[in-house]
Amino acid sequence: MSVVEIQFVDGQHLPSRIEELLRRVSQRVSAVLGSPVGRVRVFVTMHPPELWATGGVPAAQDGDPAAYFVAVVLQESSPAQRGKLLTEITDALCDALGVTRVRVHGRVAQVPPEDCVVGGVLTSSTRGPEVVVRSTWFREPGGHPGTLIALSVSISPGAPGATGPARRPATSAPPPGW
Repeated sequence: MSVVEIQFVDGQHLPSRIEELLRRVSQRVSAVLGSPVGRVRVFVTMHPPELWATGGVPAAQDGDPAAYFVAVVLQESSPAQRGKLLTEITDALCDALGVTRVRVHGRVAQVPPEDCVVGGVLTSSTRGPEVVVRSTWFREPGGHPGTLIALSVSISPGAPGATGPARRPATSAPPPGW
């Protein structure tokens, strides 16, 4: 689950540029998290200029656009992924809308898989095996720094999920679509 809410002042950006922003952010979130783009949700919330202030100056008086975003991701994302996500979303805002970099603020909110749903079903039950695999792609405690731990997973309907540890070199990429 990846949801990005971007907020800015209404009337400061052309609809075509906002559409481009939605595409860019979706693609970048998908690339950073290794998740299919179909799982990514991005939306914009626009505020009237009289209800937005940057540095205490209402947007109605300040012509320089500013933006704020929140990226909601599952808890298994690594600190490196979260940092990259913040940078990529900021870059997309600057590139697509021309917002000055220092006027873009954002954050990542992590959600445990048992606290979110897709289609009304808890993510922890529908993506349990995948979440287990992703959470083990980090160095095993006390293990060699060049070794990642992974689990072999059966995704067949009714499969019990992850089975026994398997080692793979640190250069291995996550399975396609993850």
